[in-house]
Amino acid sequence: GINAEYMGTIVVFGLDGSLENEGNDRSTIALPGMQLQMIQAARRGAGAKPVIGVLIHGGALAVGPALPYLDALLDVWYPGAMGGQATADVLFGNYNPAGRSPVTWYESSDDLPPQGNEDLYAGGGTTYRYFTGPVTFPFGHGLSYTTFQYSAVRTDKEEYGPCENIAVTVTVTNTGTMAGDEVVQLYVKQQSNYPVPNIRLADFQRVFVDVGQTVDVQLSIAPDYHNTVRGGSDPYHADMAVEQGPLVIFVGGRQPEIDQRPRSWVSQHIALSKLGEILTTVVTINATATMNSRYECGQL
Repeated sequence: GINAEYMGTIVVFGLDGSLENEGNDRSTIALPGMQLQMIQAARRGAGAKPVIGVLIHGGALAVGPALPYLDALLDVWYPGAMGGQATADVLFGNYNPAGRSPVTWYESSDDLPPQGNEDLYAGGGTTYRYFTGPVTFPFGHGLSYTTFQYSAVRTDKEEYGPCENIAVTVTVTNTGTMAGDEVVQLYVKQQSNYPVPNIRLADFQRVFVDVGQTVDVQLSIAPDYHNTVRGGSDPYHADMAVEQGPLVIFVGGRQPEIDQRPRSWVSQHIALSKLGEILTTVVTINATATMNSRYECGQL
């Protein structure tokens, strides 16, 4: 029988080399085989005890259908030789996780363009920079056993030349009960008459913050992280420029959620969800400059 004192159920699921490998791409991001049914069965058998999912994989999966049956999900990717020890350390609270997703977790294969279509604007867009639909987990998502408060985001000045790096500082405080790392993420949003990403990750820093400690985190925005492709004969000889105008800066522990309600451009793009603290500021790029294929910036 099952020990009535057990803490919960751990369900390991995902992918392996028989399901994905170099030269063997999957045609769907759905959970393979009977994995969803396995998770549902674990939930039925667990009663009031928690069910924890451990996800092993390389490529992204549509895990949304499994989430109602899980109390928590630990994403370990392909964890390597010490993966078992590392997973146990996180599950039993000996280590405070701080990983952030490097991919967007789509709800289903229907959200993606047909395989082979490399147009990032096709359909609802592809990757966090262009996708406009709802997602299960956004790029940059990740949780911690502690909490962090952001305050006092500032730049060293309000106006910049197009070829200058923009220095950004933010204050981060560990307001929880466990020491840990925080991944401070900086995204930018620009205005242009040409197609541009919805947002772009321009910089990030992973910093250790002890309980009750406050630290200042330094970030930087290079010109190539807010350049615009205006045309060109081919991808290797694109007509690029850093454009004059406002640049909205978002800083926090996650990706910002842009409020799409019609407003003036700047106020529209600093109206954000309160789920997790995101701070914003706006700077002005005072001129337009060209940028070559080596991302060297030169004044027009």
